[in-house]
Amino acid sequence: MLRLKQLTSGYGSVPVVRDLSLDIKAREITVILGRNGVGKTTLMKTIIGVLPTMQGSITFKNTDVTKWSASRRARFGMGYVPQGRGIFPRLTVEENLLMGEFINIDSGGERLYDKVYSIFPRLDERRRQKGGTLSGGEQQMLAIGRALVGNPNLLILDEPSEGVQPSIVQDMVPILKGLMEELGLTILVVEQNLDFAMSLADRCYVMDRGTIVAELDKSEMTDSERVRRYLAI
Repeated sequence: MLRLKQLTSGYGSVPVVRDLSLDIKAREITVILGRNGVGKTTLMKTIIGVLPTMQGSITFKNTDVTKWSASRRARFGMGYVPQGRGIFPRLTVEENLLMGEFINIDSGGERLYDKVYSIFPRLDERRRQKGGTLSGGEQQMLAIGRALVGNPNLLILDEPSEGVQPSIVQDMVPILKGLMEELGLTILVVEQNLDFAMSLADRCYVMDRGTIVAELDKSEMTDSERVRRYLAI
């Protein structure tokens, strides 16, 4: 679904992500783990096209999208939920979801409003409520729902557990797994919450100092001490 090959990116002439390569398989949940400041968000912004690629390539659905704009990548099937959620606080829940149509407005594909409300019944109950008055967990649901309305093939979530109470974080695990199974989604999650990542991921990459330092499959992720050692690099 997504291949990054020897990718370098950053801000101005300063690289943050360095010579990074990884593969994201279709219909899997892949987690990129790493501490603060290792380049995770920079990597996500490069994947979706907000930051340019200095070197290397990005292939999405067997198509080289390295030089594509962020809007073109979104229309081609990338959905993104940013760190901090990025909802419109003065718009209602329903209006926020309507904004999701602009993610992929020309696709002619199905809009998933009913599916979003069935997955997140709290949003259905709060259709007329302003986004800024929702709890952290409800805002995260809304941000995910807004991305889903555009009917993406790849859903990218940057630190979805941040600012969300632990019980809601654990509720996200079956929801995200259900999205993968029901909608055939491929999901890429950037996280530093190890317990959440281990309960969610089919595959895990560990990132440090702008590059990948380890790749772990499901069986290897059960060894939490091993994963913690990688994160302590």
